[in-house]
Amino acid sequence: MFNESTQKKHWLFKDLSSIEELRKEAYHRHLQTYTPSDPISLDEQSLLIRHYSKELIKFCSVFHPPVPSGTIYTALTYFNRVYLHESSLQLQPRDMMFSCAYLAFKVDEYNLSIDQFLKVLPKDMQSLVGQIVIAFELTVMSALNCELAVHSPYRPLHGLLTDMKVRHSEEIELLKEKSEKYLSMSILTDVIFLYPPSQIALCAIYTSCEEMDLDIEQYLTECLFSDQTDGLKQAVRIVREQNEILKQHSSKSQHDSEWKVIEE
Repeated sequence: MFNESTQKKHWLFKDLSSIEELRKEAYHRHLQTYTPSDPISLDEQSLLIRHYSKELIKFCSVFHPPVPSGTIYTALTYFNRVYLHESSLQLQPRDMMFSCAYLAFKVDEYNLSIDQFLKVLPKDMQSLVGQIVIAFELTVMSALNCELAVHSPYRPLHGLLTDMKVRHSEEIELLKEKSEKYLSMSILTDVIFLYPPSQIALCAIYTSCEEMDLDIEQYLTECLFSDQTDGLKQAVRIVREQNEILKQHSSKSQHDSEWKVIEE
C-alpha cells in the first residue's frame, strides 16, 4: 500500500524548494571534485535531464510487445530520483537513461534479456550500451537506496475511469486518452515528488474533464467526497497547483533544443 511505502516516506517532499535544494547540494558536492575547467551549470544540467527524460520515453516506445505505461513511469521515476542526490557531472544522463530503463524492466517484470534489450539499438551502439547497463546497475540501485517499488498514477486513473464509465459511457475512451496524455506530461515534472499517485490521477481526470466540458465536480462531490465538506475545494486546489507546475515546466522546455550545444 502507498501509505506504508518507501515512496511516501522518502520520495515525497513538502515543496519545490526542498527538491531544488537537494539538486543544488548534489551539484555543488560533485563540482568540488570535477576536474574539467568548464563544468556545465545547474540550469544546463536541468536542461539535459529534461531532454533525456523525453528520450527515455521515446526509447521505451520502440519495444514489442509495448512497454506498459506503469513501467515507463517506473523508469522515469528512477531516472529523476537519481538526480536528486547525484549530478550529471558524475553520472551522464544518457548512461542513466539506459540503465534506469533496463532496471525498471526487470523490476516490473517486463521480461527481456540484455541481448533483446540491446537489439532495438543501432548495431554500433549495442556493445557500449550493454557495458553501460551492466556497469551502472549497482550505481543506480545505490542512488535509489535500493527502494525500487514505484506506485504509479495509472492504476488509480483506470480505477476512476471505470467508476465514471456509468456516467460518461460515450465519452470514456476520449477521456481515457486525454487523461493518459496528461500523465505522460506530468511524469516529466516534479509533480511526481510532490503528490501521491491518486492525486496525480485525479488531476489528470479533472483537467481532461474540463477540456471536454464534462461535469467532474458533481461526480467528485457525490462519489469521492460525499462525507468531506471541503473535499472538493481541496481537490481543486491540488489540481491548480499541479497544472501550474506543468505550465512552468512547459515554459522551460521551450529552450530544450539547446541540449546539443551543452553536450558538445
